[in-house]
Amino acid sequence: MKQTVSVYQFRDTFLQSSERKNQFSYNALTALYDYLTDCEESCDMEIEFDMVGICCEFTEYDNVQDAYEVYNMDSTLNLEDDEDEMREFLTNHTTLIESNGGVIIADF
Repeated sequence: MKQTVSVYQFRDTFLQSSERKNQFSYNALTALYDYLTDCEESCDMEIEFDMVGICCEFTEYDNVQDAYEVYNMDSTLNLEDDEDEMREFLTNHTTLIESNGGVIIADF
C-alpha cells in the first residue's frame, strides 16, 4: 500500500520532525521533492518516501564551492573559485540539485 505525498506533506514531515527539521532548508526541501518526483516520472516507477534515507543520501550546501570542497576531497582539480567548473565537476561525479542559491548533492 502506497500513499502519494504532496510537496506540502513532504516539507511538513521534515519540518515537524524533532531530529530532521534542520537537515534541509525550506527551499531545499522543495527542490528535493521536485527532483524525486521528476525521477519517478522519468523512470516510470514509484519512490517510497523515506525521510531518514533521504537525509542519508543528500546533503545541502550554501553554495557550489562548499559542496565542491567537501565532495572533491582529493583536490585533483585546482579551479581557483571557478564556479562553473566546480558545478560541472559535481554534475559529472554526483547528482547536483540547484536550490535558490544553495545546492544539494547526492552523497555517493
